[in-house]
Amino acid sequence: MRPADPRNPSERPGGRAAEPPRPRRLVRLRRRFVGFTMLAVVGVLVFVGLAVNVANGVATTSDLDHLLSLIYYSEASSSSVPGASYFDDGSRSRDDGLEDLEDLEDDWEDLVEEGPKGFWERPLTQETSFATRWFSVRWQPGGSIAEVNLAHIASVSQADLPVYVAAATKAGSGYGWEGDFRYLVVEGQSLSEAIFLDASDEVHALSTLALLTVGVVVVSAAAIFLLVWAISGAVVRPFAEADARQRRFVTDASHELKTPLAVILASLGVLKMDVGENRWIEKADASAERMGELVDELVTLSRLDEEGEREKATFDASLAVGEVAQGFADVAWAKGHALELRIAPELAYTGDAAELKQIVSVLLDNAVKYAAPGGGITLTLERSRRKGLHLRCENPAEPMDAESLAHLFDRFWRPDSSRTRESGGFGIGLSIARELAEAAGGTISVEQDGAGAIRFDVTLP
Repeated sequence: MRPADPRNPSERPGGRAAEPPRPRRLVRLRRRFVGFTMLAVVGVLVFVGLAVNVANGVATTSDLDHLLSLIYYSEASSSSVPGASYFDDGSRSRDDGLEDLEDLEDDWEDLVEEGPKGFWERPLTQETSFATRWFSVRWQPGGSIAEVNLAHIASVSQADLPVYVAAATKAGSGYGWEGDFRYLVVEGQSLSEAIFLDASDEVHALSTLALLTVGVVVVSAAAIFLLVWAISGAVVRPFAEADARQRRFVTDASHELKTPLAVILASLGVLKMDVGENRWIEKADASAERMGELVDELVTLSRLDEEGEREKATFDASLAVGEVAQGFADVAWAKGHALELRIAPELAYTGDAAELKQIVSVLLDNAVKYAAPGGGITLTLERSRRKGLHLRCENPAEPMDAESLAHLFDRFWRPDSSRTRESGGFGIGLSIARELAEAAGGTISVEQDGAGAIRFDVTLP
């Protein structure tokens, strides 16, 4: 009977599959899933809350405006000449001023006989006149008060009237708000009138609904977040298991390939000593070395996926970057590229020195391989705006379209050109640089200007 494979979660003792490890990119996938879901849910909640409050506000305001119109018509109807103007001088008719009041008499008859026109308008009952608090003011040009009706309100006195008249005069004909009062102003040639309706109950109801909406949105968002976070674990689990199998395969295959590669390289070395230099042996040796590099990069990618948080230490980033750059100076010169270093001195940084060196190594190796013939390479290291590090590697290169630039950090992707195939790269180095930058909480980006200069920018916090 075949023994259980300890690397296979389904074959561990007890028969229960252990939770597969969660690499950083799957953690980021889960966070993005939760983030986008919450963004959509909160957006819908906010939209619904705003829609309900706005609709309620519009309906309440329309209700108050209709009631003001009825009060105005009632005042006009109670004058000495039925249907005439509320003003004694008879200088204007009741339907002057506001277009909304042109058909007021017809509206009054409809409302009395048929009830409210809209579903939001309050029904008229025998208690309406007792429950409605309002007052009216008439004034002459210049603001001199001519007549006041305070019989239907107790909270307003004669001393308060100048404030309301000033607000009505400034607003002009139409509806408006003054504190908790909704008013209607009708201007005449010799006299103007304003009716103020106490809307404190409506304002309080609107404020209460707004506060309740905010509370409901916050509580609902928190509850949905907990639910989505719990569900996201189940959503990501199949990806985590598939990723774990893939990483296990890459790691196992890489380790299995190392042994035959070592035998091949050793055998080629013996052949060189035995038969001397031979172009077939050189080709086989070069291919074996390239395969060894590929295996090493695959192992590196797998390790980056599996590792969690790294231990951080403060070190001299300028010295670390300079050491790596100096190692590439001769290689760049041998290929006809001048390497210019613009490294700010004594930049202290808290992080992983080995990872920073690897990022610099990837960028410089990429620049040496793909720089245009005779083109110079510039490496810049400076303090970023957020007191971190800003690393830039720039060199002239063959023009690339936007799609190619967008895929540069994809694994195993290389521009389809004979020169890139001849460079010997595998399309993994920039992927490693991105993984390292994101693992440190930073970003890496690429752009190319019209002159063909390509720039890689790395920002580390």
